[in-house]
Amino acid sequence: CDPAVTDSTIANNKITNIAVSSQWGAGIRLSHGSSRNRIDGNTISMTGRGGILCNEGCTDLVIRENTITGSGGTGLGIELHTGCARGLIESNRVDHWISLDSSDSCAVRRNTVSDKSGIVKFAGLEAIARNCIFTDNLIDGGAQIGISVSGNMPKEYVLWARNTVKACGTWGVQLQGDSGGIAYQYFYRNKFLNTKRNDPQAMYPDQGNGFRFNANCHYISLDRNEIRDNEGDGIQLSSGLSELSFTNNVIRGNIHASISGNPGSDLEWSGNTVAGNGSNVELSSQGFSNRKPVAAFTCPAVVQPGQTVSFSNRSYDPDGSIGHVLWDFDDGLPATDRNPTHAYSNTGSHTVTLVVWDNLGRGMLTTKTITVTGQHRSGQTIRIRAPRRDDG
Repeated sequence: CDPAVTDSTIANNKITNIAVSSQWGAGIRLSHGSSRNRIDGNTISMTGRGGILCNEGCTDLVIRENTITGSGGTGLGIELHTGCARGLIESNRVDHWISLDSSDSCAVRRNTVSDKSGIVKFAGLEAIARNCIFTDNLIDGGAQIGISVSGNMPKEYVLWARNTVKACGTWGVQLQGDSGGIAYQYFYRNKFLNTKRNDPQAMYPDQGNGFRFNANCHYISLDRNEIRDNEGDGIQLSSGLSELSFTNNVIRGNIHASISGNPGSDLEWSGNTVAGNGSNVELSSQGFSNRKPVAAFTCPAVVQPGQTVSFSNRSYDPDGSIGHVLWDFDDGLPATDRNPTHAYSNTGSHTVTLVVWDNLGRGMLTTKTITVTGQHRSGQTIRIRAPRRDDG
């Protein structure tokens, strides 16, 4: 689109057989500043490159409830590339690869990425970005890597929560720092399951690891995840790592070791359940001269649709200061304001998540449920103050 097309809706169309022999064939493409558009409820099949491809400064897009199959070539189901900030990708069903590349402050939520036909492409979810959230997504078949974070730009301040990654051909997750590094990423209550070893279409043989760290990764937290039944190691560590935190994870039933490799000088290892692996390796905490921050906030417990809700951040650091915050409201876009506001459009229950990092980079998370109802109850609040969460 040049000149830009803005403030438009592309909805409820059937788009098929688009340039299937071309490396650029796309069902829908937005480019060159085509911002504030909605792409809703379309059915896209048989394309040369992918389903919905957006690039070059298309900001504030909403891409919701589309169905995409037959993504040929590279196989990008949905892509936001280069300056497509504040994109919302929600409740889509795609065959392969939802990618954020150089597009910050986005939300990727409640999508299904799955192809069980035997066709395999590079990834399920990809993040080369900052201040993004990936929550409640399912990756189940058709991906070499379930979650990929790589590339030469900084990749910082990302929340990965309640995602399920199954049956990948090489790794469930790969964090590859490259020259820009990976830092300040929080993995919470995800499941990394059944990664294959020596799959005929694997990128590399003899892998099958549930979670792979591959150099230049710092201040990464794995908290309350399940890493189970992978055909290689549960967790693989390479060189060039430091400031890793593993707390309250379940690492069970992996054919090789629970964890292998060198975690680096600063390590937190606490409350993890390790059992039934080929080798039940456990690590010991070491280093870390500073304490973790405390994540805490208050908000109304019950609100009305359309009501502006104020969230009061009560977080603190016992031996430093709060350096960065990231909010997920389970609705709309993430926020980085210390005390944000948000208005919910529809009734229902939402999990609000706050992640805080201290001035040195250590992270902590807390969650709570907020109910949106037609009947407003005034004066009721929730208070959360704990270095550990109260959600089980």
